[in-house]
Amino acid sequence: TQVARRLAGTVTHGLCRFARILAHVLLPLSGVLCAKGRYMPKSKYQEIIEEWCQTKSVTIPTGFYRHTAGHLAIIKPTDSGLQLVATTWTVKADVISYLLNYGSNAYMILDFKVRKELDWKGGKTLSIKGSF
Repeated sequence: TQVARRLAGTVTHGLCRFARILAHVLLPLSGVLCAKGRYMPKSKYQEIIEEWCQTKSVTIPTGFYRHTAGHLAIIKPTDSGLQLVATTWTVKADVISYLLNYGSNAYMILDFKVRKELDWKGGKTLSIKGSF
């Protein structure tokens, strides 16, 4: 029992020391990581998409802010109006894959890099529908 007490005290002391060191290292970073209530600063396309959605009264889901935004976005109609799909993409093939699994011809596909609306006719390609 004497050895067990010494061992337990050593482990506890080691963990307490580690926690103090970890806090000392992470404390200066906390201001960067949690600036203004966000964990990461908004990406270029997050800002562009967010601004466009606000001007067009498109609902932005909270999941949109969980990842860095790509330049390809989908707007879908809902009972309460238009809503942005939380996931955005950087590759057209990924958009087509999403549309093949969940899509509809009523969806708007927007490329914020070239400011074009894209059209999907159920196949494996996207064509340019017009500018926005």
